[in-house]
Amino acid sequence: MAGVTSLITNLAKKGEPNGKLNIITGWVNPGDVTEVKHILSEMGVDANILVRY
Repeated sequence: MAGVTSLITNLAKKGEPNGKLNIITGWVNPGDVTEVKHILSEMGVDANILVRY
């Protein structure tokens, strides 16, 4: 949790919204990430996915 908090604190910048959904996962396997991307694509949702392996 501290790693994600540090990453967001150091990399996040205030600016204009880009219309993308930010998804930060816990421990998931690559197949799960592929399925999430597929579901988002089917729904027409643009997303940034930060994966923790």
